[in-house]
Amino acid sequence: MGVAHRDQVNVHSVGFHGGPQGSQGSYRPSGPTGSSSGSRPVTTTKKPRCDDPYKACEFNDPEDFYDYYYDDFEDYEEAYDYYYDHQHD
Repeated sequence: MGVAHRDQVNVHSVGFHGGPQGSQGSYRPSGPTGSSSGSRPVTTTKKPRCDDPYKACEFNDPEDFYDYYYDDFEDYEEAYDYYYDHQHD
């Protein structure tokens, strides 16, 4: 009788995802109550679309916005006002 080394694995008894063979059904995370009924709402996070031509909502602060578009505004205050008028909450 041969003795297997501990680093040898019986590949026929392990499923694709590492679980025992026969439990390869689709994985469904359990809901907040522990059920797998799939009753949890699915939410997605989507950035608001900028409709203005300068895409002010894509800038992190008005100074960066003004630095990028300094030729298009009369002064910093005008760019500052435009930046805050076009931010999404």
